[in-house]
Amino acid sequence: MPGFYIKKVMATGLNKRDSFVDLISGLNIIHGLSDSGKTIVAEIINYAFGSEKLPFSPDVTGYTDIQVILQSNKGETKLCRSLVKNKNQILVSSDEIGIKDGWYPINYRNSEVSINDIILYLLGFNSIPEVAKNKYSDKIRLTWRTLLQTLYLDKDAIVASGSIAKPENTSAQTPLLSTLLYFIYGKDFSNQDPKEAAESRKEKIRFVEEFTNTRIVEIKKRSEILSKRLIEFDGKDLETQIKEVSSALEGTEKDIKQIITKRNEITSSIIACNEKISEGSVLQSRYSMLREQYQADIQRLNLIVEGERSLFEGQEPSKCPFCDSQVTPKVKMPILEASKAELSRTLQLLNELVTTEQKMSLDLQYQADNKNKLETEKKELDLTLKKKLEPRVAQLEKTIKEYGEYLQLKGELDAMGKVEEELKKAIKDIPIKTGDAPVYHPKEFFTEEFFNQMASNISSILRECHYTDFQDAVFDEPSFDLKLDNCDKFNIHGQGFCAFFNSVVGLSFQKLFKETAKYKPGLLIIDNPLLGLSVDSTNDENVKNGFYKYLINHQNYGQTIILQNSEKYELPKLDYKGHGVNVIFFSKSDEGRYGFLLDFRK
Repeated sequence: MPGFYIKKVMATGLNKRDSFVDLISGLNIIHGLSDSGKTIVAEIINYAFGSEKLPFSPDVTGYTDIQVILQSNKGETKLCRSLVKNKNQILVSSDEIGIKDGWYPINYRNSEVSINDIILYLLGFNSIPEVAKNKYSDKIRLTWRTLLQTLYLDKDAIVASGSIAKPENTSAQTPLLSTLLYFIYGKDFSNQDPKEAAESRKEKIRFVEEFTNTRIVEIKKRSEILSKRLIEFDGKDLETQIKEVSSALEGTEKDIKQIITKRNEITSSIIACNEKISEGSVLQSRYSMLREQYQADIQRLNLIVEGERSLFEGQEPSKCPFCDSQVTPKVKMPILEASKAELSRTLQLLNELVTTEQKMSLDLQYQADNKNKLETEKKELDLTLKKKLEPRVAQLEKTIKEYGEYLQLKGELDAMGKVEEELKKAIKDIPIKTGDAPVYHPKEFFTEEFFNQMASNISSILRECHYTDFQDAVFDEPSFDLKLDNCDKFNIHGQGFCAFFNSVVGLSFQKLFKETAKYKPGLLIIDNPLLGLSVDSTNDENVKNGFYKYLINHQNYGQTIILQNSEKYELPKLDYKGHGVNVIFFSKSDEGRYGFLLDFRK
């Protein structure tokens, strides 16, 4: 268990409600809209640890005092500090036997005990050691605030292109690296025996030379492969070529899209033709049956007419049996006339039907011809797609891939050349004369095991975060920062990923402190760890989810406080409560908690 964790952060003021958040020893996520007070929580912690920067304005907010409660395995330690008066002193009250209640200065003066001594005491320091502050091994007292640079990644540090453990101010680099050495190994290396230091440098030179030679061999092998390709691409402006080929690919894909659209239209027309042909065939069948019916009716009516006519014409006059006078027979003329009329109407219908059938035959022939024409056009389009456009797309894509691979390999070769130069320069810069007075370079005393462990931590964290766009991860000694495939973090994806990579380095230090360090601070505060990641990218979304899953799964490494702006980055939908995560949301609205300061709204 770490020496302590932050249990509560509070701000108070006259006629103001106490504003506080309770924290746990594992993962704490404070998220919400901008200016809702997330950063104030971290700045109050920083102020309680001795920062001279006010976390907020007491005149504007009305809150004048802050309090931070630290929880150790022996009890609570309260740090109270005013934002208005006696700002250079902190009131301490503690359950720890070795800590006296009272006022402590934020900076060490003469033999006074400062707030720095209180924090280090909670971490296991019974006395305050000295570490080197420059290459001449001049000494300063070990301070908690120096180490805090790697434990509190504020809004400026999180997007920095340099290392979180290597300040831009060169005079601050040696104190920080010396402090890291003491926390990890428990001793001040600037006091090392000159002969021992020289031997260490010799061993370092030997290692660097071996590493350099190995890399040079790899570069030569790669160069042989590339030299063959150079002949093929000699004299070509590949970036221009890629643009031209990409433009041609875009045009071809546009042609394919147009052909597919035309093909779909033709298919719809063919379907319409088939429907008309099917309907016409059904009508033809019905017309044929109707024609047969008409012909049968005509035959029947002809028989009736002929029969009636024969009956009328063949009948002879007769005499009356009573008076013997001539009798004229009565003929049923209406039947004959009606039959003739029906016969005439049926013949007319038959003629109309024959005309309709002829038109239908012509229309069906037209539809069949049109269908054949459309199918021929469709086959031609299919042939154009298969034989011309699709092979062209494949060839253009292959060309783009080849150009891209070549540029990538060429870039890799250039990077290897730079690495070779850096390593040769590193050999040259290391003094090898044992008789010379040693110059203190703190990075020389970080062991190979340290760099290997940091590289392993970085690699495992990146993969757990679902970031897989790399093959080799190292913790580079010259930059004291991560490198992926020999590339600096700023050159991998631009500034957008700096916050994520800096967070990964911070988490790597947290893991290393937990597993191997002599003194274990057990605290990591990160302000907007995913700042710059795109919310539209599926890969970035996977990285964001993986990042929070990693935090949830490794709460045993110490207390982690994440300040996340949720205007753009909503928290992934994970089971935070089920994993014991402390999630605090500032809504900046009347729904829920508005912000950290309960009685102040912007």
